[in-house]
Order: sequence, then structure tokens, then C-alpha cells
Amino acid sequence: MSHCISALSRTLVVLVACHGLSGTLAAQDFKIYTPVFDLTAAETSPRAGQKPQPPIVARSVLYFHANKAYDYIEADGEVLIYEPNAKRFTILHPGHGMSTTITFEELERMVRDAEGNATKKVLRTKEERLEQSTRVDMIEFQLQPRFDVRYDREHASLVLNSSYMSYKVKCVPVDNSERVQAYLRYCDWMARLNYVLHPQAPLPGPRLTLNESLRKRGLMPGEVTMQASIGEGITLRAEHQIDWQFDSHARDRIHQWQTLVDSNEIRKVPFRQFQEVVQAARK
Repeated sequence: MSHCISALSRTLVVLVACHGLSGTLAAQDFKIYTPVFDLTAAETSPRAGQKPQPPIVARSVLYFHANKAYDYIEADGEVLIYEPNAKRFTILHPGHGMSTTITFEELERMVRDAEGNATKKVLRTKEERLEQSTRVDMIEFQLQPRFDVRYDREHASLVLNSSYMSYKVKCVPVDNSERVQAYLRYCDWMARLNYVLHPQAPLPGPRLTLNESLRKRGLMPGEVTMQASIGEGITLRAEHQIDWQFDSHARDRIHQWQTLVDSNEIRKVPFRQFQEVVQAARK
């Protein structure tokens, strides 16, 4: 796939892929594998005999263990460690030999600052009576997302429509309502973190609105398809594949990551320094 498609998809994946559960739940080990497909790209057939399929633009594996969530982002080689009891994320990048932490309070402040700057830009454009661009319209939508929401109980599907962005969600049955609510709290925090990690990404407002729609109905998403009017338009689909069997390989990976975080081999650096190094490496 081209670098252009990869870069655009990277900024939008944060609005379609979300997984994991909160540490407020009773301890239960499991993992979720999530591939994200670019439905606007030409289909490929990577192996003989397979049906053509859209290219995968992102992969991640989420491990839930010991009241933490370890989210491994394959393309970036990063591990996002969700620590709800400490109200923070720890981000580990073994390839760069460093890690950083960011608290939930810091995340909220950074998102508020970004939304404040975006609001000023929209107001300045209107006051100066400049020609309203599609980009400015999209920013305004992200600040105040408004969707036409429809839920089909029979097919367990939820649709949020707008002229700028839409979501189609296939929901999965979950008996424990606390599990659903905890899951969506995690999704809220991950939406904020992903925006802060990827400054070119859309604001988290649309994803937070989707989470709230799911929360009101007690629904957990299994497959999320998002269509956005950005550039020539793009459609992504995230498929969350839950595996309740936690094997020794999963435990070994978690142990390895946690050992690195706690060791002297990994430099603990401020969040901004971590972000600058990682972003420079992606260019």
C-alpha cells in the first residue's frame, strides 16, 4: 500500500478501532485481535485460493490481565498500557528504548486545549467572512458532532449518519452490563489518547458520541465501519475478534513488556519528548 494511504488511514483508525476493558472488572484474562480494513482501496488476494479482500491498514492485539490492558500496535511497535487504578497510560516503545506516562487529567487538558484552538479557528473564519472550506466545516462537526441515530434491535445494529461521517456498528451480545459500561469507559480514554498521540488525527468528539450512543443502549461493538468525507473520502472497518483463551504466549508477552517498563534498560522520558522522537521516526 502507498505511504499516502497509510498516513491517512493512521489518522482515521483512531475513530474506528477501539477495544479493551476497564480494570474495574473482576480479573479475567482474554485478548482481542483487531484488523482494520481500508474498504476504499483495491481488493487484494494475498494467497492463492483466497477470496479478494480489502487491504489491512492496521493491526493491534489487546491483552487484558491483572487489572491492566496491554494494547500492542503492530505497525508502530508500541505498547499502550492502560492503568485505570493509577488513572494513567504508560506507553512503551522497545525499538526506541524508552517509555513515558500520561495521566488521564493531562489527556483531558490537552484535548480541551486542542478543542479550544479549533473553536477559535472556526470563529475567526466566520467573523472574517472567509469562504467556508470543507476542512473548516469538518472541524466544526468534530467539535459538535450531530448524527442521525438509528438502532435495529432485531439485528443488533447501530447506525450514526451525518454528511461528514457515519458509523455502522454490528454489536455483540454481552450478559454483564458492567462489562459493557467498563469497556466504553476504556474506549473514551483510548479515543483521547490516540488523538494526542496522532496530532493530525480528527478530534475525538465523533468517537465519543458513538460510545455514548452505545452506552445508552448497553451495547458492545463487535464490528465498526466508519465512512468519512476527508480528502476523496475513506471507509474503514474494524473487526474485533475476542479470544477468551489466554495462552502462555500472551502471558510471556505481558511479562516481557512489564519487565521492560520496570527495568533500567528503558529510559523514562517526558511525554512530549517521547512524542517528538516517535513522530520524527515516522517521517
